[in-house]
Amino acid sequence: MISELEALNYDPDLAALEQALQQFNLFEAMGIARQEVIHSKALAFLLDPHQTHGLGEHFLRGFLHHLGLTEPADLSDTEVRTEWERIDILIRCPRARLAVVIENKIGAGEHGDQLKRYKELAARHFAGWKVVFVFLSPLGAPASDPDYLLAEYSTIITLLEGATNLPSLQPEVLTLLTHYTATLRRQVLHENELDALCIQLYQRHHRALDYLYARRADPQTRIREELESLVKANSIFVLDYAKPAARSQVSFVPVVWDDFLPRRRPCKWSAEGRVLLFWFSNQPQSLRLSLQISAGTDPADRARLIALAEAQGAPFTVKPNARNAAWTILYSRELIAPRSYTKKTLEQILDELHASWESFLTGDLPLLNQAIQSIR
Repeated sequence: MISELEALNYDPDLAALEQALQQFNLFEAMGIARQEVIHSKALAFLLDPHQTHGLGEHFLRGFLHHLGLTEPADLSDTEVRTEWERIDILIRCPRARLAVVIENKIGAGEHGDQLKRYKELAARHFAGWKVVFVFLSPLGAPASDPDYLLAEYSTIITLLEGATNLPSLQPEVLTLLTHYTATLRRQVLHENELDALCIQLYQRHHRALDYLYARRADPQTRIREELESLVKANSIFVLDYAKPAARSQVSFVPVVWDDFLPRRRPCKWSAEGRVLLFWFSNQPQSLRLSLQISAGTDPADRARLIALAEAQGAPFTVKPNARNAAWTILYSRELIAPRSYTKKTLEQILDELHASWESFLTGDLPLLNQAIQSIR
C-alpha cells in the first residue's frame, strides 16, 4: 500500500487537480457553497431591483420570463424577502398584485406538508393577488404539489452569465457573479471540468484513494472529539467510556455524584458501573444530551431517582411510562438542530454546539445537580 500511496502522491495529474482546486472562490472560502440559506439570500439579493448590485430589474425580469410569466410593466415597488413565515424567498409586487413564492432545495428534500402550508399562507395574505409557486432545485426535481412551477439552477446560471455582459456592471459585482456562477456549477450542478481528471486519477489509483477515504475524519467523529474536549475542559466532570467506545456515544457525570450514587457491575453502557449518566447521542443528523438511568439498576434506586425528578419538575422531563422502561430518561435536550447538518458548515455546527453546551452549563445543569445531590 505504501508504494501505491507514493504513486498517487507523485502523479502529475494530482498536482494539476490540487492547483485547480486552490483557485480562490469567495463562496467556497467561506464554507457556504452548499448552504441553502446562503443561496436563498444570494438569489434574493439578485432578484431585488433595489439592491446595490447595479442590475436593476434585469435579473428579476429574466427570472419571471423563464417562469413563463407575463412581466408587469412596473416593478418599481418590488420587495424581496427571505424566511418570511419560513418561505425561502418571497417576491412581492404590490402594484401588479403579484406574489412569487420560491421553495429553494439544494440538498434536503421536502419536509412534511410545507408546500401545502405555503399555499395556505399565500391565500390568507395575498387574497385577490396572482400568486405563483416555484420549486427551485438543482435539476428541476418534481414537487409533491403539482401547483408548483419547476425551476432549475441551470436557469440561474444562464441569468448570471447574461448579467455579466451588462456594460454598467461594477468590477466587484462582476467578481461576485463570476464566483457565484462557478460555485453553482461546481457545488450545486456538479458541472466540473475537473471531473474527467478525477475519473482518470481514480482509475489509476483506486486502491490508494479508497484506503484514504476509509480513514477520513467524518463530521460525526469530529463532533465526538469536540464533545470529549468540552467535558475534559471542565474539572467538575469525569468521562465514563462505554465498552467498546462508539463515536455515537459520549457519557459523563459530575464527579461529586460518585460520592453518593449507587453503582452496579461494569457493563457496555458504563465502564465504571454507574447507574445515572449524562449521555450525548451523537447521530449523523442529530445531537442530543440526556440524563439516563441504566438498565439493570436496582428497582428501589430507579424508583427513588424517578420520584425525585417528578417532584422537581423542569428541567427534568420524565415520561409517564418511565417506571416501566428499561432505560429511563430523566432529562433531554437538543444540542444541534437536525437542519443545521444540511444548512451549516462543520465549523458553524461546532459553534452551535459550544453555544448549546454553555447554555446547559449555566442553565439546566445547576438545577439538575442540586436536585440529584438532595438524595445524599
